[in-house]
Amino acid sequence: MASTDTREVGRAINHCARFLDLLIEAPTDQDLYAHLLGTNVCNRRLCPWCEWRRSVRWKRRIEAGLDLLVELSPSHGPVLLRLGGGT
Repeated sequence: MASTDTREVGRAINHCARFLDLLIEAPTDQDLYAHLLGTNVCNRRLCPWCEWRRSVRWKRRIEAGLDLLVELSPSHGPVLLRLGGGT
């Protein structure tokens, strides 16, 4: 049973984000900029593409929260607490 689940996850990751729907902006005096309009993703935890997207989303949420903290309480500051082992 586990091998079929593993195969299923592998197939989903293999087919993840094969096609991207992009809008390319090409201003005359600047570099090209691509906007991701859509894609077909697998949302598996082991998928590098989906994990990268998830980390970008969390980064945006944290930055927005820190901006709001500074706006509402200018005398307070954020504290970074990192939990976990390792060196």
